[in-house]
Amino acid sequence: MTSKFIIFLITIYGCLLLGYGARFGFPKLREKSRMLTRAFLIFLTPLITLNSFWSVELRGLQLLTMPLISVSVQALSLLPGILLSGLLHLNRKEKGSFVACSMFSNTGPTLGVFLCFILFGDQGLYLASWYITLYLPFYYFVGFSLMSSITGEGDNRLRDAFLDLVRNPVSIVPISSMCIGMGLNLADVARPVLLNLLVTKFLAYLLTASFSFAIALGLNFHRSLKYVKHSLWISLIKFVYNPLMSLLLMWALGYFRMANVLPLQVVFVESFMPTAILAVVLSKIFRLNEDLANAAWILTTLLIVPVIPAIFYIQGSL
Repeated sequence: MTSKFIIFLITIYGCLLLGYGARFGFPKLREKSRMLTRAFLIFLTPLITLNSFWSVELRGLQLLTMPLISVSVQALSLLPGILLSGLLHLNRKEKGSFVACSMFSNTGPTLGVFLCFILFGDQGLYLASWYITLYLPFYYFVGFSLMSSITGEGDNRLRDAFLDLVRNPVSIVPISSMCIGMGLNLADVARPVLLNLLVTKFLAYLLTASFSFAIALGLNFHRSLKYVKHSLWISLIKFVYNPLMSLLLMWALGYFRMANVLPLQVVFVESFMPTAILAVVLSKIFRLNEDLANAAWILTTLLIVPVIPAIFYIQGSL
């Protein structure tokens, strides 16, 4: 377990430090952060997504409900996000960023899926990928709708959300890979062994390391320091409220009665994930408070380090 923890730290936080250092050694690279992030998502994720959906075994009601738990936890996070934004007396732009960062967690291949792969191997990778199936549709249609209501920008933004979903390579490429993989799975087509080896021995690590490096190029700690208090409240949602909601949902759906505990462990691990970079993207799109969003992303991502040993210990006893 110690070796897995070290691999996780080196892959994610080692590359974060490397990328942040590159900001100063190679200043022109700072402008490439967004471009590199998009490129890695478009060109590295398709094979990982294809392999995962081609491989996952969907047997039993509980497995079929995993994606529903994912979006349910996000939806339930809206309540404390709105309540806390009112108690903190946030203005409209701050409220939008606070709610977005409360709802959307980094459950994807750059953190949540990767951690499940480190912990549980190939099956963890496949189940975690299945868990986030509905993430992008929920993000575009619910996330954009919600930000539209907060900003008052209305139907134009909803139309933009749909067009972005079907035109943007960052969304359409993983969705297409997902559909192709699921189609091959249902058609019972044999999966090439070489594909699985490429993904699990190389691409899963490369995507996470590359993404961490690219994100770090665009970080600006100074402007985000004033929102540390807000980020700590969001951390409570991520590391206390969300896991409790996940456990409650799994109990209601019978996960604790399953002979195979892996789906239970995967959902539990995913429930602890920090704020997603897509929450920061929402703040940019709707001209909300980007400094608050960046602060929440940075702090919750850093705080997952001391949280991970607790995740390792608790999931082993489930």
